[in-house]
Amino acid sequence: MTKRPPGEVTVTAVDGVPTRLRWRDRSYLVEQVLTHWVESGAWWQVVARRVGAGTATPIPLSCTVWRVEARGTRGSIVVDLAHDADADRWTLVRLAD
Repeated sequence: MTKRPPGEVTVTAVDGVPTRLRWRDRSYLVEQVLTHWVESGAWWQVVARRVGAGTATPIPLSCTVWRVEARGTRGSIVVDLAHDADADRWTLVRLAD
């Protein structure tokens, strides 16, 4: 089962690969990258906002998602971390239960 928790997360990465994360005031060490992939965004929303009224809210056209197993003081978690390279922003998008 997966959950979609609030996504505020701080990630440390080496060469684009997550190595540490801090979520809900807890630190985790990435023990294993299980997989990663690229997800495409809703490009039509970006085009509509650029054509429409003045300022557009940035919507990433694509991001890399990393599924990792990470260990903290209270045990391990498996999470999906999305990285928007254009904004250099990480988001926790899924938590495996």
